[in-house]
Amino acid sequence: MRSMTIGVLTLMTSFATAQVESGLDVLTTWEISLLHGKTVAVVCNHTARTVSGEHILDLLVEAESVTVGAAFGPEHGIRGTENAGARISDVTDESLPYPVYSLYDGTSAPTSAELEGIDLIIYDIQDVGARFYTYISTLGLVMEAAAEAGIPVMVLDRPNVIGGLHPEGPLCEPEHFSFVGAYPIPVRYSLTIGELAQMIVGERWIDGADEVDLTVIPCRGWRRDMPFEETGMTFVAPSPNIPSVEVARIYPGTCFFEGTNVSEGRGTDEPFLRVGAPFVSAEEWVAALDALSLEGVSFESLTFTPEPNAGSSSPKLMGEECHGVQIRVTDPAALRPIRVGFAMLWTLAELRPEGLTFREGHFDRLWGTSTVRVALENLMANGTGDFEAILQRWEIESAHFWERAQRYLLYE
Repeated sequence: MRSMTIGVLTLMTSFATAQVESGLDVLTTWEISLLHGKTVAVVCNHTARTVSGEHILDLLVEAESVTVGAAFGPEHGIRGTENAGARISDVTDESLPYPVYSLYDGTSAPTSAELEGIDLIIYDIQDVGARFYTYISTLGLVMEAAAEAGIPVMVLDRPNVIGGLHPEGPLCEPEHFSFVGAYPIPVRYSLTIGELAQMIVGERWIDGADEVDLTVIPCRGWRRDMPFEETGMTFVAPSPNIPSVEVARIYPGTCFFEGTNVSEGRGTDEPFLRVGAPFVSAEEWVAALDALSLEGVSFESLTFTPEPNAGSSSPKLMGEECHGVQIRVTDPAALRPIRVGFAMLWTLAELRPEGLTFREGHFDRLWGTSTVRVALENLMANGTGDFEAILQRWEIESAHFWERAQRYLLYE
């Protein structure tokens, strides 16, 4: 039986340029010999590009002594265009020199037949740093399948778009584990995908963790406090409803409205930055939020009507006039998206207890706990609750997580 192996390719980092290089850039520029003679399977989507825009599959097909045996696409598909939650079929394209399999068609991990003849699995997908973004669940399932098949895994690291500091929110409780919450981590976990992969294996959060042969190819030039705009990298929307860095920054806080009868802005030009419902008073809600003096963000009253678009073919409250808030991120370093999202829920529960309802199962899965919904329902029923005490409890949980995570960090 092979014991657990975690390898990290160590490179000297130069800060002579602001250009950050992804793990893919490092691999193809400096370490492509690691793949010579191998048949590889690639878990990726449209975000797996070098800083110059070249896609990983094109580069590996053209590389000498490397064979691409299969490609696997996560939620939203290998091109990143499918709606959230949409079941995706395998890609049939006879012009491609490799098969393309879906990991979002009811089979969420590569099968033994699909991995036949594969020497190495490469994972390269840009994440957004939110626990319920399903690419990280796919990562764990891929590593489980690799361990069972005895195939090494290589994770090509990428910057955390929303930064590598300030983990936030409650830890996901085991009874609420799901595809949108597979690990006991905060909602905002502040790790890169490579760091998280190491932690998943090191903490034995997946079956067969001791059998995982994992190598992480780190980025060059990235710092934990570096805003994405300073990386020199081009932002590629990782899914249809994360069209910008600003949306990515607020998404970990406003995605919770998916579990309510309030629109989270799907079906508009700025999903997750626009939140509202027909029963809301926009002016009252903005005033209540302004009174909390939340850092890094501002609010404006807004009326919008969700309509089908490229991001959502059937958005919540489609065709209904919604009143609510337009969110603007004013200071990314000061922004605490989970605090903002919880504040929005709390103030709305105070203002419109007769209107706000929950999709109980989904809401609890997103939070990774039922305690948030219970606290909000108590506030709505009795008008009592301690907003700050709940936040303080989460701060303790996330601090314990961050202390545990230190051994897996690759960047300062």
